Amino acid sequence: MSKVFIMSVDAHEKKENNLLNKLGRLYDSLGFASSIKVNELVAIKTHFGEEGATRYLRPMYLEKLAECLRGSGARPFLTDTNTYYVDHRHNALEHLFTAMRHGFYPPAVSAPVVVADGLLGWDYVEVPVDGVHFDSVKIGSAIWHANAVVAATHFKGHVVTGFGGAIKNMGMGCASRAAKLTIHGARALVSDRCNGCGACVDICPRDAISMDGNTGRAKVDRDLCDSCGECSLHCFNDAIDPDWEGGSLYTREETQERIAEYALGSVKGKTGKVAYFNFLMDVTPECDCEPWADHPIVKDIGILASTDMVAVDEASVDLVNQQEGIPGTMLKQGLGRGEDKFRALNKVNWEAQLAHGERIGLGAREYELVELE
Repeated sequence: MSKVFIMSVDAHEKKENNLLNKLGRLYDSLGFASSIKVNELVAIKTHFGEEGATRYLRPMYLEKLAECLRGSGARPFLTDTNTYYVDHRHNALEHLFTAMRHGFYPPAVSAPVVVADGLLGWDYVEVPVDGVHFDSVKIGSAIWHANAVVAATHFKGHVVTGFGGAIKNMGMGCASRAAKLTIHGARALVSDRCNGCGACVDICPRDAISMDGNTGRAKVDRDLCDSCGECSLHCFNDAIDPDWEGGSLYTREETQERIAEYALGSVKGKTGKVAYFNFLMDVTPECDCEPWADHPIVKDIGILASTDMVAVDEASVDLVNQQEGIPGTMLKQGLGRGEDKFRALNKVNWEAQLAHGERIGLGAREYELVELE
């Protein structure tokens, strides 16, 4: 049974017992420092928040983790991978500017930001996983080449996975830009940014793209497109978006399983050198990828830490469900203690990611919760 440590939020914190000091004690209790060698590169995998979001994980918490890692002799850096959709984090240049605008730069955080899959999302390592859905997965190279990883996750709701926790952070969050499309199974959709260069036609392995003689733009044959994402990698005009409205090739449960297999690839070869911190604060109904932030659905709970990815997510969702929902938020049903907040919120069977994660060896759903003072 895996241990999950928790530092609860105290409504009457004192200087010696503020949340940052609690986070430091949580790090020490986890025993992660013993696995770190001097000068090892440690990726702090987080989410910098989309432009317009306001409840992403605050830089001060990342700085505390970086401070703890430096105290262990490590050389930490903050990281995430580019988004598939075109917004403020779809290439490394925009991604870095977004991170800086949200406070992820010195002196707020004394660890550099490295976009794990490079300028355009092409910088990845193909990692064998022999999963149910994937034989191999494409992991951002900076994460793969890091000696160790600390996952710092803002725990919240998500329309596809029910909740977004450590599995989502390490699965979808470590996938290269185009691999994210493959996980979702959203077919390619050509926008009016297309200039008719034809690069996507030449690269498509399924011959699913051709040029439209009337518009001079590329067009996609939905019956042939298998959501591989190669076209997006080779479009320098960012003219190919996921067709979210047209539906995914997979159910939301299948997508969760695919995310879990990517999470498996992201930590392969790092046994004993990965730690997970779930921040159960500002538990918003939607992901930090949205360019807004709605009201939290429960009160702040605290910070959880474990070396088991599945256990820390299981404990997190259990603790949220034990809370009383906050009236007047997007949570209209399931507000009572013990009721399933995320199923009521997003109508998603969120257990699929946990069950599949346990099945493929990510971790165990059974856990021991250890409360620290």
